[in-house]
Amino acid sequence: MQGKGAVEIQAASPRPAVRAELAFTSIDLDVYTGAADQKAGAAPPDLSQSWSEKTFNPADLRALDVDLTLTTEALTAGAVSTGPASMKADLAEGALKAVLTTDAVYGGKGKLQISLTDATPARLQLDLAVENTRAQDFLKQAFGLPFVSGVAKLDANVSAQGQSPAQIISTLAGTAKLTLSQGKINGLDIAARAGLVATDDVEGWGISSGQSTVLTDAQASATLRDGIASLADTRLTAAGFAADITGDVDLLRRALNVQVRPSTLGGSALPVAISARGPWEAPRLTAKFEADEALRSLTEDGDIEAVAKGAAKKAKKTLKKLFGN
Repeated sequence: MQGKGAVEIQAASPRPAVRAELAFTSIDLDVYTGAADQKAGAAPPDLSQSWSEKTFNPADLRALDVDLTLTTEALTAGAVSTGPASMKADLAEGALKAVLTTDAVYGGKGKLQISLTDATPARLQLDLAVENTRAQDFLKQAFGLPFVSGVAKLDANVSAQGQSPAQIISTLAGTAKLTLSQGKINGLDIAARAGLVATDDVEGWGISSGQSTVLTDAQASATLRDGIASLADTRLTAAGFAADITGDVDLLRRALNVQVRPSTLGGSALPVAISARGPWEAPRLTAKFEADEALRSLTEDGDIEAVAKGAAKKAKKTLKKLFGN
């Protein structure tokens, strides 16, 4: 790492102050966070592992005041890498405010704003905006999600408090929205998987190399509170069908409880609801047919039970034709 610029240091009370304007050929932020000592080549986040309980001391933010402006031709933070980037950081009286911008993050551009204060517990505010980026690279390196590809746009505005990753995750609050164009879910054939769920409960996603689902459109919106993301306005559209998704994702416990309601592209809802419950690595997938209740709402008398059973059988046959055996 090579750089040039100007640095001014004042050893005044109550704490030293540093002012710097620097330009680098490359910067690895992990060198300054201590993470570089624990890695041999950064790996993406591992979502199968529990969140770390290792604490940090927010009082360290009062060790000095900093006014920093820097540019770099290449930046690394964890597993994420970018091209040219700039950063402005101000640390004063235990309050840090930093803004990082780049026009070269996996083909797109991004802006990250962070505020961190030394309250007890420490308080964090994070605003992230990324657009036109390659989803398979960005989502994998930043969040440990390797199975989604396409062109992604992500906006997240969250706050949290705590002195360890686990505490911060458990208090996350705010909103997040992801949209995907020209997308694909790699390793999962949704239509084939839904066909299996239509006949019996299934354990796990059934990720397999060589399988995929091409998406014509996808968007997901979530409201976070106490580390739980509640899904709204979440919809996938693929060849032959669409799916609306609702429910909750527990980020701390790495679990989910979501419901999927499929429909045809013509807008006709299918009489089935598919649910996924349990650990997000291998949830139980269940299908519930709703022909009985639909018929009850439309019929006042007659042999409803017999008609409903016949409709349920017909619905199963329709699903098998749509999703496969």
